[in-house]
Amino acid sequence: MLEVILATPPGYLVDADHVPLTGSSQWWTTTSDPAIVLQHGEEFLAAQKDFGLPVAGGVKRLAILDVVRIDENRSWAGSTCTMMLEALDDGVDRILTSTFSDLFTEDSRYVRVSEPQSGARLGRRRVSRTSGQTISEFVFDAPLDKGDITTIEFTVTPVNGPEPPQTGQACHQLRSASPIGQMTICVDFSPEQLPILIEQRTSTRMGDPEYTKHERRRLALCGNRAVAQGTNMVSGGGVAHFWTWPGAEQ
Repeated sequence: MLEVILATPPGYLVDADHVPLTGSSQWWTTTSDPAIVLQHGEEFLAAQKDFGLPVAGGVKRLAILDVVRIDENRSWAGSTCTMMLEALDDGVDRILTSTFSDLFTEDSRYVRVSEPQSGARLGRRRVSRTSGQTISEFVFDAPLDKGDITTIEFTVTPVNGPEPPQTGQACHQLRSASPIGQMTICVDFSPEQLPILIEQRTSTRMGDPEYTKHERRRLALCGNRAVAQGTNMVSGGGVAHFWTWPGAEQ
C-alpha cells in the first residue's frame, strides 16, 4: 500500500538496495569522546529514547554467543551472534543492538553493521560519525508475551570487507548496555595465522571503578579457536579477548 501511495515501482520498498550508511540523514553525532560513549552508553540510551523503547528494552538478556572470524591476513572479518531473550512485558516486539569498530574512527569505511539472519528483521538504524558506533533495531518475527523466550541470530560485518591487518596486540570485546546472564566469545583464527599470549579480560561493569570487578586470565587455543566467557554481567559489563601476534614481542 505504501508503494501505491508513494507511486514507486512494485517491490521497490522491499527489494531495493537501500544502503543505510549514505546520506547525512543516516548520521547523528555526539560531542563525547568515543571511549566515554562506550563506557557509559550515551548513544545507546539516546537511541532507546529516540526509538521509543523503555530503558530495559522490555526484555531480559539471558545469554549471547559471539563467534568471531579473524582471517589469514590477521584482519577482523566479521562475527555471528546468537542471543537468547526473555520478554519482561506483554507485546514486546523489538530490541536494539550496538556495534563499533576497535579503530574508533570517523571514516565510515570502517563501520561495522548488524544484519538479522533469523528470529527478527531489520528496523531502523543509527550511525555515530564521532565514534563509528552503529545502533540497529531488530523487530521480532512475532510479538512476545511476558515470560516468552526467543532467540535471534545476526551477523556483524565491516561495510567494506575485512578491516586493515592487525599488528602487535589486538583485541575483540563484547559489552552489554543491559544486564546479561551469560556472555561467550569464540574467536576463530585462520590456521595459517595463529596468535600467541591470548588473554581474557572480564569486567562486570566497565568504566565504573567503584562497582567493577575485573578478571584476567590466560587462554589456550583449542585448535584455532579461543573461548572466553563471563556470567552475571550488569549494565556496561563485558568480555574481551586480547592477543599478540608472533613477532610483536621482538
